[in-house]
Amino acid sequence: MNKQPKLVDYSLFIDPPKKIVKVVPEISNSFLINSIIIIILLIGSVILYQRFYENEILKKNEYHDIIRLNEYVKENIK
Repeated sequence: MNKQPKLVDYSLFIDPPKKIVKVVPEISNSFLINSIIIIILLIGSVILYQRFYENEILKKNEYHDIIRLNEYVKENIK
């Protein structure tokens, strides 16, 4: 008979319900900095593309203006 005596009756203890803790992940500073830099790069690339596109249009308009001026001068001199 190797039975050990129990000094405490564990059935008398009621376990309190465990609280479920929701851990909200914090947004780190590096994520914010990276997202701001990406937004700045996107805006800069859009501005550069728009400038490149408008530069071609301006060159065409300048060329046509020079041709019109030349024709105007030729007609008025005669």
